[in-house]
Amino acid sequence: MILSILVLISQPAYSLLDSGLQGIPIEVLNTWEIDYASDIQDVTWVSYPYYLAIRSNGDGKIYLADMQCNYQGEIALPDSVEGFGLAYTYWNEMYYINSLSNQIYYSDGSDSWASFPQSSLGAGMDFLECENPALLYEVSPFSPHSLCSTDLVTLENEYYDMPGTGFNDEITGLTVGTMVTLDEWPPYAIIATTRNSHEFLFYTYDSSEYDLVAVEDCPIPVEESLGLTRSWDCIKIYWSYRGTDGKYYISLLNIDFFYFGGIEDEAGSTTEQSYLSIESNPAYGCAIFSLHLPAYNLVSLMIYDISGRAVEEIYRGPLETGDTQWSFSAPAGMYTAILRCENEVESLKFVIND
Repeated sequence: MILSILVLISQPAYSLLDSGLQGIPIEVLNTWEIDYASDIQDVTWVSYPYYLAIRSNGDGKIYLADMQCNYQGEIALPDSVEGFGLAYTYWNEMYYINSLSNQIYYSDGSDSWASFPQSSLGAGMDFLECENPALLYEVSPFSPHSLCSTDLVTLENEYYDMPGTGFNDEITGLTVGTMVTLDEWPPYAIIATTRNSHEFLFYTYDSSEYDLVAVEDCPIPVEESLGLTRSWDCIKIYWSYRGTDGKYYISLLNIDFFYFGGIEDEAGSTTEQSYLSIESNPAYGCAIFSLHLPAYNLVSLMIYDISGRAVEEIYRGPLETGDTQWSFSAPAGMYTAILRCENEVESLKFVIND
């Protein structure tokens, strides 16, 4: 299985797999100088209690920070481990790092690290959490670039080419996710960044290979573009870099590639039974959803408007067996709720009236 990233484009239903490169706007929402770290090689978010982890090779530390990048603690890295990857998975609550010596290490958040029985490509890392167990993704730093997904249980690897536009630069940052298009679940996508040519690369997965769909310059002048990770709600991107003043920063970005897809007109549910229901349709001011889950599962519930734009992620994460309710308030209009459980997708169209 492989991955995907998301496009929030303000237009009617569309396909990401159009020919030619697309323009992907990148908006800087906030920026923080990380003055407690001597450098930043990668950044990742930890799902609970929602904080960031920042890799600093120069300090031999992983620094923990809140979502506004304020210092919250630290974890010691293994001795003499240089690399550009850092990832965390709530599936087994472990931190993973890579190294330029082709080794992956993991830790439960203590200063004790173990060697993972798998070789490393040595650059950006991320997890696709919708799979159970989570799949670890890693990209090779140098051209010709390739992507590897590793099943944490079977240790089986799959490799994929990452085509470019002739760039030979080092890839240092990577973030991945799932795309909500119902005719094929899940297609996947990637955002990567290049260290010295200061680019953001956008890929989507089509049947058996990745297509490069856009290349954009970094939104801020930098000396080095380094790590990428999603925000806790999976709507925004945290980006780490070394500025032209030699200092290290993290910026929060809004990228109109990133809420993993729109709703295609011909899309339909793939579930064999219905798990999701709505209390009243049309709803008046507020829609109440009920979910009956027959077994423990990883679940996401996403709301889209009539144009296919992602409006709000109601929930993303593990759920126990049983019944759960959520509410959703929005202006009057027609919406679609998309429920994903493992490799099943259910859609529910509804109307909100004033």
